[in-house]
Amino acid sequence: MKWRRRMRWAVYRAATVLLLPAVLAYFIWRSRREADYRRHLSERLGYVTRRYDRPIWIHAASVGEVALAAALVSRLRQMSQVPIIVTTMTPTGRAAARRALGAAALGAAVDVAYLPLDTATATRRFVTRVRPRSALLIETELWPNLIDALSRAAVPIAMLNASISARSAERYGRALLRGLMGDTFSRLGLIGAASDADAARFKTLGCRPDCVQPIGQLKYDLVTLPDEDAAPSSRAAAAARGPLIVAGSTHEDEEARWLDVFTRVRAAHPDARLILAPRHPQRFDDVAALLRQSSWQWSRFSQTGVNSEAEILLVDTLGVLAGLYQQADIAFVGGTLVAGIGGHNVIEPAAAGCVVVTGPHCNDWRSISAPWCRSGGAAVVADDAELGDQVVAWLADRSRCRALGQANARQVQTERGAICQSLDVLTAAGFFEVPAKPAACCGVSG
Repeated sequence: MKWRRRMRWAVYRAATVLLLPAVLAYFIWRSRREADYRRHLSERLGYVTRRYDRPIWIHAASVGEVALAAALVSRLRQMSQVPIIVTTMTPTGRAAARRALGAAALGAAVDVAYLPLDTATATRRFVTRVRPRSALLIETELWPNLIDALSRAAVPIAMLNASISARSAERYGRALLRGLMGDTFSRLGLIGAASDADAARFKTLGCRPDCVQPIGQLKYDLVTLPDEDAAPSSRAAAAARGPLIVAGSTHEDEEARWLDVFTRVRAAHPDARLILAPRHPQRFDDVAALLRQSSWQWSRFSQTGVNSEAEILLVDTLGVLAGLYQQADIAFVGGTLVAGIGGHNVIEPAAAGCVVVTGPHCNDWRSISAPWCRSGGAAVVADDAELGDQVVAWLADRSRCRALGQANARQVQTERGAICQSLDVLTAAGFFEVPAKPAACCGVSG
């Protein structure tokens, strides 16, 4: 019934208005430690620079999505010099966007701003000021007021690299959210699903079936594949010195747990070596202190490089992890032994030819690693004991371990191309054309 639909929207809009002071207060509180949170606050309310050039608008919530946005911009620039604006949610994402898009823009400026908070007034103001020709939302960014404002202004909306877990689909399907989310999904003109399973779930949530296309996982296209000539020699040189395990993008508590696991691994494979690469630079010294308290022989990458004779190497240098994966037998991807993070990029080590192991908290990447798990080239372990058992088992047959890693690399190669396919679909659907009429005013001035 129409009155129920109006009631759902009225309740949601009232809730966003009531929460607005608390959200702004949170930004100010965060700015005590991170000053960037109090900068550009007006953009959070939709006060962005007025535009008259009908840009393509790309939204990338934070750093991971920004990398995808930069890849899209780079490919778009090869097609035309169409104006582009990119929005983010976090100061870290904004800074990353400015860095990444400076190179990806290829001579044509790309503006960066914050996404407005999802109140009806702020989102309408944003749409009225930007007047986008189309909106491309990276991954599953669902802001009902924003999507409503775009729809009212006749702006075509696409969601790219869209994924939704079975659990989230169940939550969206509950009575409390079903109507609101159904309205929101129905206004999307294209959903580029990351997999067939994601596409099927979106269709059950109110998305128009003809608008859902299983395009594939865009993150495969972000990985720089190792040099086919250099990679084997690099891995062969490392292999001559014994098995190498890289624990990459680790978080607090994971390094300590790996020291215990490594004790078990060394008991079975005395020549094994471990590389610890913490996710955040501010933790380099904390991990160094942990290693000093241990009995292991260790060194810092910044002092010895990868050719250290130490049993454990602490990576305290940014930008080298991808190269280290190319020398490793086994890669552990961090943020998965501890809850609340969801893991990090499993594609990068797989593309480098490693077998890949994660802890149980890998929901963000579980579907990607599933094919490798089925073939034996990856594993999701429940705890530290299983982690040690899996590493020991792989190293018991290093030739097979390397063959499984190379099979992972071939799998990654076959999955690439989703970014080009996405742009082809968007072009065919007219997302990059300038509309015959300007975007309709949403009734908000200022």
